[in-house]
Amino acid sequence: MDIKDLVYVLEGSNRLWTPESLSQKLGITPCDLAKLIQKARSEGVLIHCDRSEATGFKTKLWMAP
Repeated sequence: MDIKDLVYVLEGSNRLWTPESLSQKLGITPCDLAKLIQKARSEGVLIHCDRSEATGFKTKLWMAP
């Protein structure tokens, strides 16, 4: 699994992802997902994360357009 796969999934779907559902879609563990997101961000990929009343206080991930 590499950054290209993560970007492909995030760009291919106009939705908010929970870490669990994104991990499942990519076939990796949540720990590996966290490492992959950190690596992607260090390479300039704009992945946003929010946990607020608007998301029902659940963590949601998405990629900036």
